[in-house]
Amino acid sequence: MKKYLSLLILLNLAANIFAQIPAGYYDSADGLTGEQLKTALHNIIDNHTTYPYTDAATDVWDILKESDRDPNNSANVILIYTGWSVDAAQEYNDGAGWSREHVWAKSHGDFDENPPAGTDAHHLRPEDISVNSARGEKDFDNGGTQHAEATMCYTDADSWEPRPAVKGDVARMMFYMATRYEGDVAGEIDLELVDYTGTSGPIFGKLSTLILWNEQDPVDDFERNRNEVVYSYQHNRNPFIDHPEYVNQIWNVSSTISNILISPTNPSPNDAVRVSASITDSDGSIISAKLNWGITSESLNNTITMSFSSGTTYITNTDIPAQAGGTNIYFNIEAMDDDSVKTFSTTHYYNVTIPANNPPVISDVLFSPSNPNNLDSVLVSATITDSDGVLNSALLKWKKGSEPTIYEKPMVLSESKYNAYIPALESGFTIYFMIIAKDDDNAESSYLDGSYVITAVNSTENDMMDEKVKIFPNPVRDNLTLEIPENYQIKSITLFDLMGREIQTVPVNSNSGTYIINLSDKPAGSYLLKIRTQQNSITKMIIVN
Repeated sequence: MKKYLSLLILLNLAANIFAQIPAGYYDSADGLTGEQLKTALHNIIDNHTTYPYTDAATDVWDILKESDRDPNNSANVILIYTGWSVDAAQEYNDGAGWSREHVWAKSHGDFDENPPAGTDAHHLRPEDISVNSARGEKDFDNGGTQHAEATMCYTDADSWEPRPAVKGDVARMMFYMATRYEGDVAGEIDLELVDYTGTSGPIFGKLSTLILWNEQDPVDDFERNRNEVVYSYQHNRNPFIDHPEYVNQIWNVSSTISNILISPTNPSPNDAVRVSASITDSDGSIISAKLNWGITSESLNNTITMSFSSGTTYITNTDIPAQAGGTNIYFNIEAMDDDSVKTFSTTHYYNVTIPANNPPVISDVLFSPSNPNNLDSVLVSATITDSDGVLNSALLKWKKGSEPTIYEKPMVLSESKYNAYIPALESGFTIYFMIIAKDDDNAESSYLDGSYVITAVNSTENDMMDEKVKIFPNPVRDNLTLEIPENYQIKSITLFDLMGREIQTVPVNSNSGTYIINLSDKPAGSYLLKIRTQQNSITKMIIVN
């Protein structure tokens, strides 16, 4: 059953994954224009693999069933001029099926159905038999009378205007044929495009109309997919699908676009990029210029106007926005002269560099007390810096001897050092600890070599010390008095909050004695006062009013 296929359906090819242009495929054409470019492209795409027009093995029917398959019905093909979706299995079928249209009519060169030109799938398309006959060998141009069956097509005595959705497709097939067949190989015809209709022999018109159609109907996904399928069989591509700008560079070269520069030349993720170029027109003037860009070479959907700067230089009005590191940005420049002829540059690209990510640096790792006993919480501290970002996290991890359980606690920044406490643990264990630091770019570094041995406290001596040390008044408002017998060798006197954070260290005299500790600047609440000797320690609760 025949039906019209809307433009939306033609564009709905999400199920297809299009291959990229092979790396280096068009390198020999870079920077060329006019006949030099046409010759370079010819040398790239000639001598393709050919297939018979009709054969029991793979033939043109088979290629078209795949290249022109209806994306919404895999059993059908799309007819080029009508847009109908028809049963692919109905190959001619005694005039009741579909036929194979030679877009470059085979009479314009007398190559009939013989390879290479007569079986070249780049210009062969499925079509309704009667519509194919109506088009015949007519040139391509605008105007005429609406066709009765292909109602979006128009025709007169010597020209055929296809439906708008495939005007660009037709143009690019004609440009392909005029480039692929140059008569430089025995048995191959030289095909050329001219700017008039009513042609005969190995020429075809109308060139100016085809150039316009190439601009009016850009390459779409259906056409890209078709190019890939034919390439998979013939091993040559249609350059004017991959690079539509080649059309104007060969057949309309009065305007030139050169000296394309970007600034900065090696952009980083924070850099917007400005593009400049020299644009000239040999027989008139440039009336507009714009830059088209995107993140794939096939989809340059973003447009920035370019303005005249000085001399022949044009520059983008706004910059291409900053992009993530590792992104490729593709762009071309489109210029229009005072004859409304457009010129396109080749597609360029730049890569946004991924800046080096230096991991955090962990240094000055200390733990206190240096000889902890089983009553001591151990403060681990370190200096942690990040040269190219911000520290995101610092984590202290520890374990007891060979036991498998690993404990962890976030480290808190205080007075330029990161700190965390390992709680008091049983005597006799070696405690192993490490520090893990990550920055805001997820770069990680570690300190792995921390360890200490926990000694035992003599409980009898500790109890005796607890009885003999006098602390008063408690609760206290201003000054706390601490009296310690002279026979105790004091190592440290430290005040902690209830979270285990060190609040104040009291300078220790060479001998034991009386200490006055001013707590007037401390907020009201409960604190822990820890007194350590060479062998023992006691901890007292202090209440500040």
